[in-house]
Amino acid sequence: MAAASVLLQRPCAFRLLCFAASLAASVGRAPSCWSSRPCLLNPPRLSVSLPGRGASLPSLGRHARRLLTQQLNAQWACPGWRPSHRRRSCGSTCPCYQRSPLHTCRGQWRKRQRRATVLFSLAPFLLPSPEPWHRFPPLGSTVLRFLTTRRWRRHFGRPLLRRCRWRFPCSRWSGWPLRGRRVGEAAHPGPPSDAPTCPLPAPVPSDPPICPTCLDPIHSSDSTRRRIAFWPGCQHPYHFPCLARTRARLAMPCCSLCRAPWPAGTDPELVDACAALAVNPFLDSDADAPIPSRPLDPAPTPAMPRASATPAPGGLWHTRGPPAAPVLSEPPPPATDVLALPPRASVPPVAVLDSSRDSRSDALAARPLAPAPSAPSIQRVPAASWDWLDRLDLASELATPVRTIRSPPRFYAAAARRALLFPLQLLAADAATPLQRRRGWALFLLASRLLFYHPAGATVGRRALLQRADDFLAGSWPSMLAPAHAHQPSPGPRARAARTAEEEATLRRARACRQVAQGDLSRARATLTASPLAPGTAATLESLVDPARRPPALLRPIPDHISNYCPDAALHLSEQEVVDALRTAKRSAVPGLSGATAEHFKLLLDDGETLTLVVFTGALTQLANAHVPPEVLPAISQSRLTALAKPGGGARGIATGDSLRRLTSRILARKFAATFDVATRPYQFALQTRAGIDALAGLLRAAVDLDPRTAVVSLDGRSAYDCVSRSAIFTALHTTAPALVPFVRAIYGTPSIFHWWDDQGAHHVITQGEGVEQGDPLAPALYALGQHHALEVAAAQLLPDEVLGAYLDDVYIICQPDRARPAFDIVSRAIEGHAGVAANSGKTRVFTRAGGPAPPGVETLGPDVWRGGDSPECGLVALGAPIGSADFVAAHAHGRLEQETSLLAEIQQLPDLQAAWLLLLYTAAPRAGHLLRTLPPSQSGEYARQHDSAVWSCLSFLLGEPDPLPATAHDVGFLPIRLGGLGLFAAERIAPAAYWAAWADALPVLALRQPILAARCAAELTLGPESAAACLREAAASASDLDRFGWQSRPGWAVLAANASEVPNLREREPGIPAHGWQHLASLVVHTSFRAREVLPRLPPAGQALLRPQAGPHAGAWLTAIPSEEGATLTPNLMHIALRRRLRLPLPPAAQRCGQGAGRHGCGGALDPLGDHALACPRSGLLARRAHVLEHAWIRVAREAVGSEGRVVPQPWLAHTNLATAVDDRRRLDLLIHGATPRGEALACDVTLVSPLTRSGQPTRQAATHDGAALLAARARKHRRYPELLGGGPQRLLVLGAEVGGRWHSECLQLVRLLVAVRSPRAPPPLRQAAAQGWQRRWGGFLSIALQKAVCATALGVEWISPPLPHASAPGMARLLDEVPMDGASRLPLSFHASP
Repeated sequence: MAAASVLLQRPCAFRLLCFAASLAASVGRAPSCWSSRPCLLNPPRLSVSLPGRGASLPSLGRHARRLLTQQLNAQWACPGWRPSHRRRSCGSTCPCYQRSPLHTCRGQWRKRQRRATVLFSLAPFLLPSPEPWHRFPPLGSTVLRFLTTRRWRRHFGRPLLRRCRWRFPCSRWSGWPLRGRRVGEAAHPGPPSDAPTCPLPAPVPSDPPICPTCLDPIHSSDSTRRRIAFWPGCQHPYHFPCLARTRARLAMPCCSLCRAPWPAGTDPELVDACAALAVNPFLDSDADAPIPSRPLDPAPTPAMPRASATPAPGGLWHTRGPPAAPVLSEPPPPATDVLALPPRASVPPVAVLDSSRDSRSDALAARPLAPAPSAPSIQRVPAASWDWLDRLDLASELATPVRTIRSPPRFYAAAARRALLFPLQLLAADAATPLQRRRGWALFLLASRLLFYHPAGATVGRRALLQRADDFLAGSWPSMLAPAHAHQPSPGPRARAARTAEEEATLRRARACRQVAQGDLSRARATLTASPLAPGTAATLESLVDPARRPPALLRPIPDHISNYCPDAALHLSEQEVVDALRTAKRSAVPGLSGATAEHFKLLLDDGETLTLVVFTGALTQLANAHVPPEVLPAISQSRLTALAKPGGGARGIATGDSLRRLTSRILARKFAATFDVATRPYQFALQTRAGIDALAGLLRAAVDLDPRTAVVSLDGRSAYDCVSRSAIFTALHTTAPALVPFVRAIYGTPSIFHWWDDQGAHHVITQGEGVEQGDPLAPALYALGQHHALEVAAAQLLPDEVLGAYLDDVYIICQPDRARPAFDIVSRAIEGHAGVAANSGKTRVFTRAGGPAPPGVETLGPDVWRGGDSPECGLVALGAPIGSADFVAAHAHGRLEQETSLLAEIQQLPDLQAAWLLLLYTAAPRAGHLLRTLPPSQSGEYARQHDSAVWSCLSFLLGEPDPLPATAHDVGFLPIRLGGLGLFAAERIAPAAYWAAWADALPVLALRQPILAARCAAELTLGPESAAACLREAAASASDLDRFGWQSRPGWAVLAANASEVPNLREREPGIPAHGWQHLASLVVHTSFRAREVLPRLPPAGQALLRPQAGPHAGAWLTAIPSEEGATLTPNLMHIALRRRLRLPLPPAAQRCGQGAGRHGCGGALDPLGDHALACPRSGLLARRAHVLEHAWIRVAREAVGSEGRVVPQPWLAHTNLATAVDDRRRLDLLIHGATPRGEALACDVTLVSPLTRSGQPTRQAATHDGAALLAARARKHRRYPELLGGGPQRLLVLGAEVGGRWHSECLQLVRLLVAVRSPRAPPPLRQAAAQGWQRRWGGFLSIALQKAVCATALGVEWISPPLPHASAPGMARLLDEVPMDGASRLPLSFHASP
């Protein structure tokens, strides 16, 4: 370090560079490419031989270019100026220069641009290859910082500039990082030089040779897409992808070493070579290169005449003509070496690229796909690796636990995707042999533990992960698997046993916060409140292997005709079905035995093409048809068993199957949902419809209300999922969905194998011959099918007026009291005899509202079976809804409230305020919805009030308010977000709407299953107050309440019973407004009426003026943003201020006077505790600065949208545009967007943030009575400021205005829609709808978060320090799918239901 400090004082920068190189070499870690750069060893030669006009210069590596660009942007950048405008420099003391580098005057910028041009041109010779910057980041940053220091400019830059009297047309610096182009030659290549060679020092020949583009070694034996290729003419070696990108992106491509031009007529050969090697020359790097799958021209035919290539504008290239020999150093690999997909009618082979590629075109989806990607050569894998894979016992290997990375990092996506494609393409090959398929399946199941294994207590670096992908493709599987086993923790003893209760609670809350950041809020809630794991003791093992609860073998053989059944038509899974299933998979889902997670499979969607998805879909289709080698099926069918402690004692085993099998089961469950629903009618209410709970619970309640003497018998199966007969399942499945028989037979045709580890680490293998796995997505449908025949047999023996209904293993009978015991015996014997599930006598209940003594034979079932009468203990709980006396219902509601209070107490202790708020908003507040839908408002009223009070107390605790908050704040807090509130679930307010919606959704379900009872219920509802049933009278009264709230288009009961009115499809769903059928619309009607009639009239004018800006689309997106990255995260202090601002509560203490403090400006007026003065005072200087935060957010959104096909120019001056303005015009836009509109005009955007209040706290004109009044005034001011942009032409003015409350102007929403329309078509067709929703949600959250940062800082009287403009790339499709909420309601049973 002392030597480095001495050299920093020397005038020569080359000595520092030589010292850095020698220092790195002295420690033995410098790569070989350093010594191959003669400029580092002989720097004086550079000062003697300087490049001439048009000379070629090598390009920087990506990482070094990014670092150097950031330094230049921070010190010299002014992208809005153009060098063609000549003006005298005003010096560094100019105020416009001192304010910000973005405001540098034109004269200063001209000098700095020329200096940056020299640095970008000479930096490749001064700096080593990009490799050392990954190994020595501090060293790389130090050298790059030194290149931009004043000492460098004084002692080297200025003398060189005085000596250099030429321009650099070949390497002009753009000022901002280019997207899709390389800095230097790719920007402005210039004309070919007449000089035969470059006067700069020639590279020293090396073995292997160095690619002049990427500076990586070229291996002649490489058979992948990075094989060696030679520049036509001069025969300089390149990597083939580098050569293809150089030709594709330059208008006049020349060799980087000798400036030899690209020969005419060689483009067809290069096109065919790109198609054969699956190289996309329009992407940035080979690591990110997907298979080109959207060419725009049909495949050339031999009859077409050959034509030479013609360069197209923008540096792209276009070829037409018959295929010719590729420009490669060796002939293409043989047919056995390149594996292709099986032929598909929808995937014709096409091998021509087109210069007019436009991924935004809708016609692109109809274009044919490109040929299959070539798999890595089988011959590259050593024969010993294949022998090892053939000898491997796959089932035993997967039974060994290996910890894996659940969510792979972004930089690893491309490498891991290529590795995952290798085994998939082995399966998709046309001539794949049985041995090759077996190898492909085995390798794909091992891929996750080989590529993503995570050593215990250690971190995995970037280089180590990338090396794993290379080793995987090279066949080094045995050497990769050994460390995966060696560095894994032992399954026991459990570390949590040594922690205290407080430490365990702290870790649990931290884990919940991480799950919130991953977007899995339901799992975070379960982390805080779920039942603990059962102890790994002998008692737990005995409970898990109990033969009465888990039969170890088949009790009834599967019929022979089913065991040997082969369906006539095979199943076909579509890409859209696979995408939909991946969307519903949670990021924090527990991996199976193989270690694979859904996030690993989502990597196959990140390449932006459909062919990778086709390959993966083909593998899932093979699994769905059970076309899997028999050696692989045992490995796929086995599962890990997790023992959960039951509240009453004992353990419940939950099986976790392999992620690939679970994904396939999820797809099949969705695909056959309607078939299962029709096959299990009229008894089963659990499948296909979410309103099944409302329908069955409402039917039971209406039956006892219409006739108090009616009895309801409740049966519950004992270990139903584990004991249901597989023979009955296969028999029903063979009749209902025969195409599913092979897949289900592959999983359940033999006894299931479960693996469980106790606290001592002992491994136990548990077998199960009957039943289904509770974690299997197909399990509810299979159980319903296995039980359906038993219900049919039982219904045939019941009396005609007796009703039988079931929700999976919960069975209910409606009969007369004296028939309770006979009906129970009939149903229980039928279910046990035909389905193999015995009744749990401890959970059997018989209830009648009339009360009296127990019916004959009921008392012998147990002491707690009879629950008839009006005493507090009389009643039963049907599907979570209490039916019985008022005291019984109140006691059940109180128990539910205690469970909710425990969750609220855990939320209050979370260390992150944003995570606590999201859990409160999404998981705690809406938990009252189930009881509101199943209980009449008269019985749920007290529970709803206590629930709202507990939720409000939790929010008060989070905000640090010990005393009750004002009533106006309470009203605003329970308003929906779109109406200006916080979006908390207002249980008391919407209880009537929820109860009406439950019956509105239940009537069509009842009409399909019990048409007679549905017609009677509809008739009783039509009678209204004269109905004989109290529950139906309250439903009719709730409908009248909705009419008083102003809902004029409410459908009638007869229309609902006839299913003649469809539920409106609401695109925007938000918390506080449940999305269950009609409840969404009914609740919105109630909230809108309450806001207009109750909230606004009670607020003062200032409060009204601030409540209106808080409403509107995306105004409250910050309340629902998932803190998965920095742009979507609010720190606790900002979140605290933002919540208080929305509720109009006092802010934390700040300055007493406006402008108080050293170096601050202001009017000197008193600052109010609500922050209104600071947000409106124009003399503080904060109003203009706070818009910079929004500018940066808009720039990030625009860059993610337009990508490399467009351009985003920050801070353009009008004087430097082609508009007819004065030279001294000081007006400047905030950003200029090119490539975001269908017609191609530029979008001139000006960002503004306004307040609806003046600095005295009074509302501006019409702000208290009209929505967006302040925005209209701001838009008018901007139109007066830029009149030349309003006359049409090639530009359009957009005023991106926002109010401090969060409301966005309509032009902001219009721009977001335009950007979504630009970005989403780049996704594969099955993903475009989800991608559009994801981008809109992501960008809305970014903009809303940025607005809150600006508002919160300004309200405290300080300036928010904006971070530098982001240079990170847009998220991949896997991450984007997590932003998309699931479409529609879940069709699976509610979470409160758990089979014993």
